[in-house]
Amino acid sequence: MRNDRNTIAKHLDLLSFSPDLQIVYQEVTRSIIEHYINNQEWQTSRGNIKSKAFVFDIDGVLSLQTINLNSFGVPNRTVNLRDGYAIQLAVRKGYHVGIISGSNSREYLKRLKLLG
Repeated sequence: MRNDRNTIAKHLDLLSFSPDLQIVYQEVTRSIIEHYINNQEWQTSRGNIKSKAFVFDIDGVLSLQTINLNSFGVPNRTVNLRDGYAIQLAVRKGYHVGIISGSNSREYLKRLKLLG
């Protein structure tokens, strides 16, 4: 929203391990900047900003930054009850919620389905 080029460059550098993620980040960033440039309402009162969707990464955002592995080498992800409540509330209020993960954890998929 602030079009902070230094922060955007740092984020892209952090994502340098994955060109695909850099592309996704650039597209989302471009869309946000374009939205706020074209929507003059946000400049007068940030309280007027309307979001329609939220997208979260699981690892390090919806779970801790460190993941314990079980004896089979499978990650034991943590969940935050407040995150779950916020996701349920957002869905009930009509927001779209997207989740990004490099994993295909059946347990986490089950939890996300329960959250809506």
